[in-house]
Amino acid sequence: MEIPKEYQQLCKDLAKVLRKFNNENGWMSEKCKIDEKIIYKFSGRMSVNNHKMSDIQFHWENGRHGDSQGRINIRTDISIDTEINEE
Repeated sequence: MEIPKEYQQLCKDLAKVLRKFNNENGWMSEKCKIDEKIIYKFSGRMSVNNHKMSDIQFHWENGRHGDSQGRINIRTDISIDTEINEE
């Protein structure tokens, strides 16, 4: 089992927005090279309408000088219910 592709894509899209922000406002920007404007970490939790899946936790880090900014970690717990009849 895996986290649905739509949720994976949403996390990729969030990371893309964060990278763009850093590129336009942080150390990669020609107009503004101020370290205080760089987002180093971003994490959050998405509540989904699926009783078998807990909240999806999202974590992204810029890394040192942007070297690991493509790495996104997401996790959830999936509940599997099995009914066993003793007969």
